[in-house]
Amino acid sequence: MISNVYSVPFAEITVAAEQDLITVLAGATDGFWVLRAWLANVDVETNEQIALSIHRTSTTGSAGAAVTPAVFDPRSEAFPGTARRNDTTRGTISGISLLPDGAANLSGWLWVPTPEERIWVQAGVTNRIVFGLETATPASMVMSGGLLIGT
Repeated sequence: MISNVYSVPFAEITVAAEQDLITVLAGATDGFWVLRAWLANVDVETNEQIALSIHRTSTTGSAGAAVTPAVFDPRSEAFPGTARRNDTTRGTISGISLLPDGAANLSGWLWVPTPEERIWVQAGVTNRIVFGLETATPASMVMSGGLLIGT
């Protein structure tokens, strides 16, 4: 049963190249579920196809920034792991992509899995999940998006 829900967003970030949009690392003793993922175009008026994926990595990317997962219920504890956004130096994918997909940037992208489709990330500080932009965009664009996770 999920007792705490957190948002790990990024807002109005310029993207142009492949990158790890969001990376979430589990805590030492707490795993988490990926409950939702979303991506929205903020400024481009020309339709472009973009490739996205949710996958596990064996390393964490760099050149981005730390982000604090926001708890939905203020009575809940802080997220026990860590998170990053917009790492342009990507982490190393381990195994296969769990959810390779594509989208038209004008319509945005939303993934809301059924309970059986949720992705579980085990406890342990080396366990992580990444929401990534898998191809360079034809032109830079400002985007917002993120992951909703639960413990």
